[in-house]
Amino acid sequence: VRNCIVNKTLVIFSTEGGFALFSGNNPVSSGGGHTNPGVLLTQKEQDKLAGMSEVQQDKMFAGLAKEYLAKNYKKIPALVVRKLLAMWDVFSTDYSGGISKRKYNIWYSVILMFGLFGIFKSLRSGFNVNNLLLVSLAGYLSILVMVFGGDPRHRYSLEPYLLIFAAAGVLAFYDRYKNKLFPLLAICSVIGINILFYINSDLLLNCVRRLL
Repeated sequence: VRNCIVNKTLVIFSTEGGFALFSGNNPVSSGGGHTNPGVLLTQKEQDKLAGMSEVQQDKMFAGLAKEYLAKNYKKIPALVVRKLLAMWDVFSTDYSGGISKRKYNIWYSVILMFGLFGIFKSLRSGFNVNNLLLVSLAGYLSILVMVFGGDPRHRYSLEPYLLIFAAAGVLAFYDRYKNKLFPLLAICSVIGINILFYINSDLLLNCVRRLL
């Protein structure tokens, strides 16, 4: 209603959709969204943008994104993977001291590993509407990220459910064996590996950057 009144035309979702699409699909895209027009646009395009309405700007950004994807369609698979990795990123950014630093998020990583196992066990156990709804929500958000751009905040609504699946995964793994020593050692090993990753965050981050 607001868009119809202000822009005098029908806008079904938002006039920010075009920019959101372009921020994740442009020459400097690396998985996350880039929101600096000075980097994304030429001076001529910025001048042209200044005289446009919200709807015109939205269409312009959407057009630029589609043009980039059409010309660089071979890069789309790698870009989609980077977007998903940006959403499920196991590194967090520390802004303390006025300097941003990437650090391995050990607690989230442990929960993610056990959570994925819990989801796998849940799907193998048979059709369950409640579990299917949670997994479908994760799939829906992942599809949005693959189209637009990835950011850790996009997964925040899923993390409480991931914690539930992680607990279910640990219990399922523990109950699978009569000898409880093996599952305890395996669980402790997963936590120990993540502690090593945390201690060697900088080395791990550099290895990931080389691979991507």
